[in-house]
Amino acid sequence: MAQNEKPGVGILSFFKWTDTFSLMCGVFGFLSVIRVVGGDFFLGAVFLAAAGVFDYIDGFATMRFSKPTEFGSYIDTVCDAAALAMAPAAFIYFYALGNFPEQAVFYLLVSVAVLCAGLLRLARYLVLAKQGLKSYVGLPITFNALVIPLLYLLSESSGINLFFLALVSAFLMVSEVKVKKFCI
Repeated sequence: MAQNEKPGVGILSFFKWTDTFSLMCGVFGFLSVIRVVGGDFFLGAVFLAAAGVFDYIDGFATMRFSKPTEFGSYIDTVCDAAALAMAPAAFIYFYALGNFPEQAVFYLLVSVAVLCAGLLRLARYLVLAKQGLKSYVGLPITFNALVIPLLYLLSESSGINLFFLALVSAFLMVSEVKVKKFCI
């Protein structure tokens, strides 16, 4: 132990192996943004979907092989904010900018709505989790990792920018719809 390090405050005293999956979610969200900014929307969609898979795996692994910790909850939420709120918002905006530039301002607003809904949903989740709520309220943000790649594929095949439908997802995230938690 380093001379100035206090026991129990080093990052490894908080970190559990299941937190690696949360970090991978964040990494793949970041990789998605890099690809999207570079104009490679297909790989951006693949990386975004991978972020969603890792977000699911972190919850599954924690519940199945470990136990939830406060640190794990926070690192999961921080990674979700980057990968499942920021990356989808960037995807929507840069896709419109590159393919439908006349719609860029509208899709900037859609992007901001998706980002804000995701962040609000995550914050509400933290508050309700501390209160012991056993179900999700609102669509889990992980669905952005499914919805955005799907809208991309549909937009590409139809030639119509369908990302305005992400507003439905944004609305459902901040709605009061109860969604049962599930782990396979």
